[in-house]
Amino acid sequence: MNADHNYERTVDLAGFLKAVLLHWRQMIILGVLFALILGMIPVLEYKSGNKTSSPQTDEVPEGYLTQAEYNAVLKRLEETMADKKQYVANSYLMQIDPFKEVVARERIFVNVLSAPEGSEEIGTVTEDIDETETNSEAATEETADGGDTETVKAVGAGNTAAAYDTARVIREYVAFLSSRIDWNELAEELGTEPRYIDECVSADSYMDSALIVISVKGFDADIACAIRDYAVEKMADAHAGIEAQICGHELSMSDGGVEILYDASMRTYQESLVNECATTQTRYDNFRNSRSSFVYNAPARASLNKKAVLSNAVTGFIAGVLIGAMINIILIFVRGRVISSKELLLSYDIKTLADLRSTERTGPGSGIDRAIENIGMGGDGKLSDDERIRKAAQLVELYAHDAENIVLTGDTSEDELKATAERLQKELQGIKLEYCVTLLGNNAMFRASDGVILVEKRNESRLGMIESDIGMIGEMKIPVIGVILL
Repeated sequence: MNADHNYERTVDLAGFLKAVLLHWRQMIILGVLFALILGMIPVLEYKSGNKTSSPQTDEVPEGYLTQAEYNAVLKRLEETMADKKQYVANSYLMQIDPFKEVVARERIFVNVLSAPEGSEEIGTVTEDIDETETNSEAATEETADGGDTETVKAVGAGNTAAAYDTARVIREYVAFLSSRIDWNELAEELGTEPRYIDECVSADSYMDSALIVISVKGFDADIACAIRDYAVEKMADAHAGIEAQICGHELSMSDGGVEILYDASMRTYQESLVNECATTQTRYDNFRNSRSSFVYNAPARASLNKKAVLSNAVTGFIAGVLIGAMINIILIFVRGRVISSKELLLSYDIKTLADLRSTERTGPGSGIDRAIENIGMGGDGKLSDDERIRKAAQLVELYAHDAENIVLTGDTSEDELKATAERLQKELQGIKLEYCVTLLGNNAMFRASDGVILVEKRNESRLGMIESDIGMIGEMKIPVIGVILL
């Protein structure tokens, strides 16, 4: 005991935290309040922004594209680029080595047999013949290589009507070779597309010698010859139709052989196509990467930021709980109330007989309260109210030794003192218990007793009153057996 009344409060940290946590209802209420306040800030900003913002318009300014137009242009560029890349990879012309270009030829002589009835006037014929491209030297060379000499003589003999019909027939065959041959069958056989075959085939006509020369360019002699033979076969199939349309004629076929040569124009063509593919790729990349320069992005309509609302609400809840905890901490210190039995032991060296508070709470949240109060109590946390009273009686018998008369007092109500005395008396044999609310005016009762048991109430009993009682009891040389904390 300290008879000089110089007491120093020693705070039990675990008990102090428990005292703060026991006010969890108030902290949660404050947290919810702050969550509502902060969560409403983005909502109010959204509403005020909608009121002050100008009306939105969907019109696209001049010089810009809509998103749909931009996507359409981008798709066309993609298709064009893909088509050119496919052409470069699969075209027969792109596979030709310009230094070793294969050319397969076929010479076809046209011999007009008879003119159809009602043929055109000679004057008209002469005008058409003047427009026809002539090549006397080439005709002479072709004749020297094995052409039909008699046919050449017949054409050049000055028969204007026959020359006109010959020109018409040659033109029809050249047109047939240029655009009317179906290459699908051969393309399927060669494993390619018809367009890659068609571009390899060309036809030169020589009116003076009634000659058509078919030339097939390729990178492989066998493929070039197969294309040439297929074209000749299709010309032969078309003979009957052209004969019925224009006039009777015969076709004389002559193999022109296969030649390997250097083609500078082919090299230029391939390089220009590769450069064109690179240019198309660059245009596509620039167009795709510069979307903001082409597409008009209208200002986004104001929308409620749900993430901001949630974030503010969570922040507000945490802030509210912390503020509530700080308020409770301040109040606990300012009020100066007892918070735990361990605090009484550390500050005043008073032994704990029983801690009965944990079993008295009922109603919503009482389970949480009991869990908080039982923190750090070990096995005592599982004891019932009656078991704690029985344990307190055993401790009284242990600490009181031969005491026969004990007084209960403390900074609590008379009813609580009376109830505690009656419950403890049932477990004690040979010891008489009395209770007294205050020491003032009851000195005789205390001096006649063999000891004092303090009955205090957590968060209500004042530390100053407890210190005063301990000092007065110490002055009367009466031992304090222990404390029962309610």
